[in-house]
Amino acid sequence: MNTFKLTLMATLFLSTHFAQAGVLDFSGNICGDGSQACVNYSAINQSYGDIAGQLDVIYDGNISAPSTSNLSWWDNYSGQPGVAWGDNGATSEIFLSPLAGYQVTLTSLTFGSYNNATRNSQFTLLDGNNNVLSASNTFSLLNPLTFALNVTSTSGIKIQWGPDAYNVGIDNVNFTITAVPEAETYAMMFAGLAFMGSLARRRKVS
Repeated sequence: MNTFKLTLMATLFLSTHFAQAGVLDFSGNICGDGSQACVNYSAINQSYGDIAGQLDVIYDGNISAPSTSNLSWWDNYSGQPGVAWGDNGATSEIFLSPLAGYQVTLTSLTFGSYNNATRNSQFTLLDGNNNVLSASNTFSLLNPLTFALNVTSTSGIKIQWGPDAYNVGIDNVNFTITAVPEAETYAMMFAGLAFMGSLARRRKVS
């Protein structure tokens, strides 16, 4: 097998085994038992967005009373179709929780306001140990507003928004789940790549 093919195989291995992109766009049959089409006020199933063996996504409609309410679905917040919203007057949360051996990177998210009205909101990003990773200032929201982010954690990322997650919904939560191999794995991989490079140089010399 020539060096080009070996390099291509290594690149494909890295891209497919170590990283997987995902997005929570709250579309499709994701309500009820997880196989039902959503209608306004439907509860979003807790399994939506999970990646088997890699990521658990947990929805909480009210962080002041955890595990008592799910996020709900609405068809349109200020022109943003298919959003998730929480309890009236409450701060809600989406927890991207990677399983052992993985880390998660949050790349962007979008907020919309109910009934085309101007709303004030803010969001905070915490890791799985409740350390603050990032926090926004209070922002005024009328049209859909997207925030570009680049936050990574092995313990997970909690997206909390409020103080009124009832009238401010979330959508298009873009993330990447990445494997975190042990140092020995990296050493073996780079040694193999170095060996392929030496073969290529030797072939050029000869």
